[in-house]
Amino acid sequence: MSDTRIIDWTQDWAKTISDLSLHAFEELASTNSHSKELSPLGRTQLVLTNSQPQGRGRGKNTWVSPPAGSALLSSWVFDLNFSPQPILAPLVGLSVFNALEDIRGFSGTWLKPPN
Repeated sequence: MSDTRIIDWTQDWAKTISDLSLHAFEELASTNSHSKELSPLGRTQLVLTNSQPQGRGRGKNTWVSPPAGSALLSSWVFDLNFSPQPILAPLVGLSVFNALEDIRGFSGTWLKPPN
């Protein structure tokens, strides 16, 4: 599946969610850094890119993007009225992974654990 198809499919899906604000880029330095610069909207925001040359990991770790087309890179922004627990990000990732595994055409999907 090409990178364009993955990001196009994801954009089409995101447009069906009325309370989701989508920010999609062909290349973005870091979805994590970009998401931290977004203003709260009172709804969930999704930042997508095909490539991120300056990705950020957990803590002080960096994250190097694989070649464009081999991954869909994303950060989710939630307006919460409480401090999220460290387990939240892995649970969201696992939920997305399970959903993609259930969709025909996404076999061979894998989840990269947080670094």
